[in-house]
Amino acid sequence: MYLLSYHVKLQVSKQTIALLKQDKDYMNRQLQELRGRCTLAEERLEQTSKQLRETKQAREELYEKYVSVREQYKSEYEVRLKTELDDIKGKTSVELDKIRSDTKDMFERENR
Repeated sequence: MYLLSYHVKLQVSKQTIALLKQDKDYMNRQLQELRGRCTLAEERLEQTSKQLRETKQAREELYEKYVSVREQYKSEYEVRLKTELDDIKGKTSVELDKIRSDTKDMFERENR
């Protein structure tokens, strides 16, 4: 009777060991699959991070170019505006001198 009981316990233990080995094999396969996925995800993350860094650098360079071009156009506009104002001042000065001269001549003719 004890022998039968030990025999049953031995069979149960063998089945338990077999199931545990199957579970271990299954878990090892799952672990390998997950490690592979993890590696792919890490590689994707690295690529995405690299692209992000490159994009940020490109954005910064474009912004600097934008600021530089804006300043250049601003300077050109200010020079052009100053030139036009100087031309207008010159023409106005010439016209005022002509008006003064004409007015002076007119007064001199009237006073004669």
